[in-house]
Amino acid sequence: MSNLDTPDYSPDHLSQELALKMKSQKVKILRDITELLECGGIEDEVDRGIVVAATAFIENPSEELSEIMSQTTNIGMVLAGYDMQGVDFPPQIDAMHGYLFALQCINIIKFVEEALMQGSSDFSKIQKAMSRGADWAITLSKSYNYDIFLSAFNELQERF
Repeated sequence: MSNLDTPDYSPDHLSQELALKMKSQKVKILRDITELLECGGIEDEVDRGIVVAATAFIENPSEELSEIMSQTTNIGMVLAGYDMQGVDFPPQIDAMHGYLFALQCINIIKFVEEALMQGSSDFSKIQKAMSRGADWAITLSKSYNYDIFLSAFNELQERF
C-alpha cells in the first residue's frame, strides 16, 4: 500500500508517512518478541511482565504521549537491569525500545502538524514539543540508525 492509499493522506502529514514506514518494523518486533517469550528468553518474571505489557501496547497503541513514554521507560528499565547485571540484553527487547521511541517521535510530529494546520498561536508549546522530539530523533539516529526521524524534524522545522 502506498502512502496515497492511506485515508486522508496528504504530503503534509509526515506522521502518517512515518507510521507507515514503521509498520513492517512493528510486525517484526511483535514476531521476534513472541518467539523470545515462547522460548523462555526472559527469565525474570518482572521483566517478562513488562515486556508482555509493552507487547500488548504495541499491538494496540494509545495516542497519549504519556502512555507511550511510560512503555518506553519501562522497557528502558528492563534493558538497564540487564546492563547492571553485566549480561547482554536480548536484541529483541532493544528493538522494542527503539520502536517505542519512534512512536514517541511520531506522536510529537503529529501534534506539531495538527497545531500548524489549526493555526495555533501557542508557539512556545510547539517549540517545546519540537525540541523534545528532535532530541528523541537524535537518540534514535545514534542508537538505532533510524535517521528518518531526524530528517522529519528538519523538514518540520522548515515549515515552522
